Amino acid sequence: MAITLQESLRGVFYAPFYVALAREAYAQEGVEVRFASADTPGRAALAVLDGSADVCWGGPMRVMQAYARVPDCDLVHFAEVVTRDPFLLVGR
Repeated sequence: MAITLQESLRGVFYAPFYVALAREAYAQEGVEVRFASADTPGRAALAVLDGSADVCWGGPMRVMQAYARVPDCDLVHFAEVVTRDPFLLVGR
């Protein structure tokens, strides 16, 4: 079974996900990932709701926007990828 991963937008802060895709790390773990790009940033979370994507990445604002648009929204956001700052983490 494949997982459809929907990106919300392109950003350097998502680099670890792009590296995993480029190096086929998901496949090496036995997970087939289909990658999709949203036509607008807000569309990624809605794609999970309508079933055209299984998971997406994006900041907490995307989930909050989905809750505002869809009364019975049940999306869950996991911000641990970037720990305390849910938006951007850049280091040297």
